[in-house]
Amino acid sequence: MASIVYLFGSKTPFHTIFSVILGLMGAGFLYKSLFGSNNETQVAKVFWHNTRIIHAALYILAAWFAYQQQNKLSALLIGLDIIFSVLYRTLL
Repeated sequence: MASIVYLFGSKTPFHTIFSVILGLMGAGFLYKSLFGSNNETQVAKVFWHNTRIIHAALYILAAWFAYQQQNKLSALLIGLDIIFSVLYRTLL
């Protein structure tokens, strides 16, 4: 999503829309981090519960910077989230 925001150089409705989407995703991560339990299962017990707060911070910051039209920084934060997720998964 941040890469789509990155494509637009000026303030468009997409900045606001993607900021809201990223912010809601960040709020969801934050809610699950603070109020969710680690008893969730998919195939096995969820292993990423402890990292939800990191995802929340990165998504909320990306939403803020997307809203402020700092597209490169917003895209960088989403990219960092992806890299963190892959590294956490492979190094765990």
